[in-house]
Order: sequence, then C-alpha cells, then structure tokens
Amino acid sequence: AYFRILLTGLQKRDYVYVILFPLYINCTELLPTILVVNSGIILAVTGICVSSPLFEVTFILAPVKSSGSPNRYIFLEFGSLSITWYALFSITGFIVAYYLSIPTFKKIKYDLELFENYFYYLLPTAYIGARIWYVIFEWHRYASNPISAFYIWEGGLAWHGGVIAGVLLAFVYCKKHKMNVLRFGDAILPNALVGQAIGRWGNFINQEAYGPIVSKESISWLPNFIQEGMYIHGNYHMPTFLYECIGNVIGFILIRFVYAKYGRKKRGDLVYAFCMW
Repeated sequence: AYFRILLTGLQKRDYVYVILFPLYINCTELLPTILVVNSGIILAVTGICVSSPLFEVTFILAPVKSSGSPNRYIFLEFGSLSITWYALFSITGFIVAYYLSIPTFKKIKYDLELFENYFYYLLPTAYIGARIWYVIFEWHRYASNPISAFYIWEGGLAWHGGVIAGVLLAFVYCKKHKMNVLRFGDAILPNALVGQAIGRWGNFINQEAYGPIVSKESISWLPNFIQEGMYIHGNYHMPTFLYECIGNVIGFILIRFVYAKYGRKKRGDLVYAFCMW
C-alpha cells in the first residue's frame, strides 16, 4: 500500500484545516491516518491500508477566515486538527461533480482511468487558479505587501479562477491523451454547477459572498439559521449565496437533462451552454 499526499495549503499556526478524501477504496481495513503538525511544519504523515495494492488519500487544506478559536467556521476538531465547514462543502461539491460525470464519460467511451486522473490533477489546479483569480481582483489588499498573497490561511478563493484553471488543464490534458476537448467538457462542465451550488454553502458559513444591506423583513421568509447567518457587521444582508446556489441547480437541470436531450446539436454545445449560464 502507498499514499500520494497532495497538500494545497498550510495553516501558519499550530493547527491546519484538513479533510481526507479517499479516491480509491479497496481496503478491507484502514487504520487511522495522522497528520502531525507543529507551528506550521508538517512533521509526519502516518497511515496503513491493509490488503490493497493501491490506495490514494488527498489532504485538502482549505483556507478560512478564523479567529483561531472554536467558532461557527469549524465542523469538527481532532485535538490540534480542525475540519472546517468550508473545506467540507468544497470537497463535497467536488466529489458530487466527479460522480455525476462518470456516467457521461462512460457513455462517450473514453478510458475511465483518464477521467479519474484528470480529476486528481484538477483538484490542486482549481485551488491554485481560484487563489490567483481572487488575488488579481483584490489586489488592493496585497499591493502594499505582495508576499501576503501567499497567506492562504487568511482566506480568499474565487470559483471563476478555479474553472478557468480547470479548462486550461483540460486543453493540455486532452491534447496529451488525444481526446476531443469539447466532448470532454460536455461530460464534465455542466456537473460543475452542482459542485458550485454546494460550495456556496461554504461561503454562507464563512459569511462571505453576500449582497447589500437589507431589512430583516425582506429575508423573514428564509429559515432562521440563514437569517442569522446573514447578520454581518451589525446589518442584515441579501443572501446572494443562496440565489446563486438555486440558480446553479436550475442551470444544471436545464443543461444536463433538457438541453442535452432536446437542444444539443453538436460537440461543445453543453460547454457553451454552461458558459452562457
């Protein structure tokens, strides 16, 4: 058994935000895996996978704005290790998009292993792209101290950058493996809308990606927990995260099930529909 460890971020404190994502599970037993961290330095990674020639584990260290003490941002804590809600929703969206893409990929009769490998490379690429996009459009925060753009533990990801990075990766990957990039995109991109819809709830937990100030009455139709989450800096705000979540789900249904069946004419149509939506 062996582990391929992918680190996409590192918390500069005595703990990290981490979630474990097994890509292949053929184990009859998985003994505990421990990531030992002290003062931002990874000291050791341990783990044993029994009765399996292949096992992959990806560590996702997702940035989140935090005060350093237990709060609404943290889903679960294991001693000095914490799993944030942001990381949970982020990786859940990725996993759901992955599994939704499998049937379509099988239908176009490409090697499924190529698809799985692409998603393995996509994960770090998307996170890097999302970070770069965020820094570019929030450069005023980093202009006086450019090195702070690498302080990912302070938060800051933009989904659009992740999509663009994933598309660029797809061009390179498809060219290398002699696949049609439009056909490849038709199988994957519409499902990214579901991943984005799930990921927006991470923004809700982090109290980011919200709209302008509104009255409490204007959002009184929402569940209490959403109303409370939209009370930020002493004011209630429009829950734009929720509107985008709903819009993404609607877009997925229309593109994946309606347009793909009744309106699609040629390769790339679903990619274009995704971009238009």
